[in-house]
Amino acid sequence: MNLNNGEQKIFVRIDFTAEMELVILHEIEVTKIQDKVLCLIYHTFEEAISEEEPTSRMAGPTALIRLILGEKRVH
Repeated sequence: MNLNNGEQKIFVRIDFTAEMELVILHEIEVTKIQDKVLCLIYHTFEEAISEEEPTSRMAGPTALIRLILGEKRVH
């Protein structure tokens, strides 16, 4: 996906399964090699959950990404 500023992003739909950590680690490496932006996407419409739950569930993957890529590259 090309954005207006020429930046490209890699989108990964996450589901918080145990295997997802390996997928995220793989995509972090791809992101670093290709110098792209990694975006994790979670669709809440598939489950009857509160809006706060996905935010709290993202703490684990986000912490992992911060460790690898650094604080400045996580938004």
